[in-house]
Amino acid sequence: MKAKSIRIIHLLKWSLNIIWYLNFLLIVVALYFLSNEYIVQDTYYFNEKITINMHKALSEQELISGSETTSNIRLFKNRGRIMMNVNNSVSNTIVSIVSLLLLEGIIIGVLFHLRKLFSSFQKESIFSVDNIRHFKIIALYIALYSPLNWGVHLYRDWILTENVNHYNYLFALDWIPDFVGLLVGAVIFAIAKIFKLGFELEQENKAFV
Repeated sequence: MKAKSIRIIHLLKWSLNIIWYLNFLLIVVALYFLSNEYIVQDTYYFNEKITINMHKALSEQELISGSETTSNIRLFKNRGRIMMNVNNSVSNTIVSIVSLLLLEGIIIGVLFHLRKLFSSFQKESIFSVDNIRHFKIIALYIALYSPLNWGVHLYRDWILTENVNHYNYLFALDWIPDFVGLLVGAVIFAIAKIFKLGFELEQENKAFV
């Protein structure tokens, strides 16, 4: 049973290592597409899920007006989406790149400390100060995903408010505040507390012996 557990831990660590290095490749690919979308081209494609006010008469595909920085604004009632072209600006570029880097920072942080955890598990060191610290840091990184998601939503909401006529009258972004990151972070932090208790009990047993 113990040998089987060690094999599972080894497999999980091996999988994490693959994801770790693959993620850096994905960063390069994402930055390439972002630079092409926001720097090379004059406009970028805005496509978001929306909730349409059904009290208002809309055709299946509605063309609506907007500011000078937007064009080809279309509402699709059957698909519940808004699609439009938005002129690129310094703020759009900065927000997009910073959002990507923050998201990748969270992913890299989580993967880094998970790899440390499984390395420790491989050495059969379960309840240790380092593992408790790794769990707490992982919990913090995952919890940060929720406010990052909220910030991205607020920026998209601002784009629509500033550039699309009748926004919040004909339609609104279909978005529910995401608390998953905070909840998962809280669960992992609780696990850290359990590991701390296990560490203290282990230390007491050693002192007793």
